[in-house]
Amino acid sequence: MGNNLSSDEAKERNMAPSARAAPRQQSQSRQRNRSAGGNELNCPTCSAPFGVNIFQCGQGHSSCVLCKSQDRSCGICGMALTDMRNYLLEDYVSQTKGNCPHAEDGCKLVLKVSDIETHIRECPFKIQTCPLDPEYETCVWSGKLKELSNHFERYHRERWLERKGDNVQEMQLNNVVSSCSQVYLIVQGFFNFLFFLQVSEINREVYMAVQLIGTKHSAEKWIYEIHLYNKNQSRKKYTFTDNCTSNVECIKDVFDSKRCAVLPLAYINSFVNNGSVTFKVFVKSLYERKPLNSNTDSNQAGRVGN
Repeated sequence: MGNNLSSDEAKERNMAPSARAAPRQQSQSRQRNRSAGGNELNCPTCSAPFGVNIFQCGQGHSSCVLCKSQDRSCGICGMALTDMRNYLLEDYVSQTKGNCPHAEDGCKLVLKVSDIETHIRECPFKIQTCPLDPEYETCVWSGKLKELSNHFERYHRERWLERKGDNVQEMQLNNVVSSCSQVYLIVQGFFNFLFFLQVSEINREVYMAVQLIGTKHSAEKWIYEIHLYNKNQSRKKYTFTDNCTSNVECIKDVFDSKRCAVLPLAYINSFVNNGSVTFKVFVKSLYERKPLNSNTDSNQAGRVGN
C-alpha cells in the first residue's frame, strides 16, 4: 500500500519536465558561412563584407581576400587560410546588392557586390586630393567632396567659381604665348566640375575641357559650352560644345586625344583685348530644358545622380 501513489501525486509526477531533446545540428555549410556577427555575407575573420574572392581554411570556413592576403588565421577555428576558393558562396555574394562603402558620406547607389569594387574607383565621395596639386606643389590637401569647395574658397579663391542662378563669371587668359595650365573648380548646385585650360607652346595650341567630379555614367549626362569673345568686336565669337568627361579619366589623355576644345594659338590671339582673352564656361545637365546660356541651376541632383 505504501508504494501506491495518490491521484494528486501521480498527476504531479506526470507533469514533471522530461529531459530536453538533443538540438538538431545545423548543416555544415551554414555553419561554415556564418560569421561571428551572424551575417552570412560578412567575413567571420574580420567581420567586413565578403568581396568577390572568398577563401577557405582546412576546415572549410570562409574568409575574405583581405584576410587571406594578410595571412590571418580563420576567425572560427584558427586554422590557416588556404588557396581553396568557395566558388558557391562567391557566386551567391556577387549577385546580392549592397550600399557603397561611402554611403555615410552621401553616395546613394545600391549595387551588386561584384560591381562595388569598380564603382569605388569612380565614386566621388571617396577621399579627394586637391586637383591643383600638379600646379601648386605645396598643396597636399585631401578630404571629402563636401569639403572641397571650402578648401578652394579659402586657399585657391582665384580658381573657385560658384554658380548661383543665371550668374556666370567672366574668365580671362592672360598668357597666350608661353606654356601654362590652369584649373578651376566650378560649383553648380550639388555638383562639382573641374575646368582645365592648357597652353602648349610646343604644339602651338590651346586645350580646354570640363570634367565632372563623379562617375563616367553621370558625366555623360552633362555638357559644357565655351564662349570666347572680343569685347571690341561684337560679332567675333567662338563657341564649342561637348560632353563632360569624368575626373576619373586623366585630363592629359583627354587633351592628347583632342576630345576637347582645341584652338590654334594664332587664332586665339585674334581674341586678345587689352592683353587677355575673355571667355565664359557654361555647364548644363541634359535634363534641363532652358537655353544653355541662361545657365540656370535647376537642382537636378535627384535625376542626374552621382
